[in-house]
Amino acid sequence: MLIGAMDLPHVWQDWDRTQLQQHMDTLAQAGINTFLVESDADVYDGPIIDSAHQAGLRFFGGLNCYYNPAAIQQRPDLYPIDQTGVHYPVRGWYDAGVIPTDDAYNAGLVKLASSLVSTYPMDGFLLNFIRWPLFWEYELRPDTPAPGQTSFDAHSLNRFQSQTGITLPTDTTLRQQIDWLLTHHAQSWTHFKCDVITSTVRQIVDAIRAVRGAEFPIGLANVPALPDVLEPILGQRLADLSPLVDFFLPMTYHAILHRPYTWIESILDSMRHSTPHKLVPFVLSATQAGDGSAPLPDDEWQAMLRLILSDADTQGLVFFTASDLLSSGRSRQLKQILAPYLTADDR
Repeated sequence: MLIGAMDLPHVWQDWDRTQLQQHMDTLAQAGINTFLVESDADVYDGPIIDSAHQAGLRFFGGLNCYYNPAAIQQRPDLYPIDQTGVHYPVRGWYDAGVIPTDDAYNAGLVKLASSLVSTYPMDGFLLNFIRWPLFWEYELRPDTPAPGQTSFDAHSLNRFQSQTGITLPTDTTLRQQIDWLLTHHAQSWTHFKCDVITSTVRQIVDAIRAVRGAEFPIGLANVPALPDVLEPILGQRLADLSPLVDFFLPMTYHAILHRPYTWIESILDSMRHSTPHKLVPFVLSATQAGDGSAPLPDDEWQAMLRLILSDADTQGLVFFTASDLLSSGRSRQLKQILAPYLTADDR
């Protein structure tokens, strides 16, 4: 069973070596067995991997595939276009979604993933933001309008026409082209979006497997949505992705989405019909005032953990973030909560 904690580089890079080791040791004592990150190569050069291993934790690296502020700054043409024909609006922190159809950018992802697993002693790898752009943490709330489509940029529309043989009408506005496409070829557009994501995942996974072999664990973080959103909006078709990765990590952040914790059951139930893999849900360690999330009191947090851990189709969970787990004091509760669900091999 994977009991993980993930954090962001800007958090743990501020810890000195002593603090870092203390935090890793505390996580291990609480029952965490895996520390996860996603970032570019520079963050792995520090003590993070060694500190995790010294605490007895596995270390999973990873990539934020289609969220990349530096890439957007260098190449504005990679920024998504929404179904009204304009730039996807910036909401909150989500200001650098990247279109998934640019061959040069995708080749860079494949090369970087191969380099990371070749260079650093990672124990597994996570593909994050491997989807079409959407600020789902806001747009999938029940009190917001239905999410719109992306991306209708030149790269994506040209690739769609080349790949499907469907020709968009000319001498019209971009908005009219988008309306025509979604009216007459919505199913082809959905298949195309899913194929784009599956193709990139296949290339990245093949590159990783070529270096680390078939037994090296590779996970994919997926948006917590039903197939009617997961496929046409995000391009994540779990049935097609299942042969490529070892496990899925649905980001079941119910408090962010203003859902009751029991809503997580509906997501797990939907996924179990789409993939033979066991699931490793992401869960919130805590919520922060001012981030738009609903409160997450202790009793609800504990009930959420028990719901997930008792589900026969899960093989663990990952806390986001590790620092919230530590600062909230909930790491002290964790070992007792986990105990009934763990075997000796999980510890």
